Amino acid sequence: MPKNEFVVIEQDMPWNLQEAVLRIIQSVLSTTSPRKHINSTLYSASACISARLREIEDKEWQVVVVLGSFTTTCIHKPGRLLSVFYKPYNILIWQSV
Repeated sequence: MPKNEFVVIEQDMPWNLQEAVLRIIQSVLSTTSPRKHINSTLYSASACISARLREIEDKEWQVVVVLGSFTTTCIHKPGRLLSVFYKPYNILIWQSV
């Protein structure tokens, strides 16, 4: 992991998903440029992370990517909240139950 990346994965994330989630987030967000078209960047990242999580585990995933005061929107459904901090982003992931 490059020195400028800082990642914290909440303890309640299932251990078998931690590495996969980290790889997905790194691959999606390490190539984004938050300076240009921030809303579309966050929306695309959210959709991509959600789709790739669905490939790993066939559940309903909702992903919100937050950068400062900018955020994507989603309709929260009942489930477990898993959160990740990936400098400078916060990623909130809902996993359906």
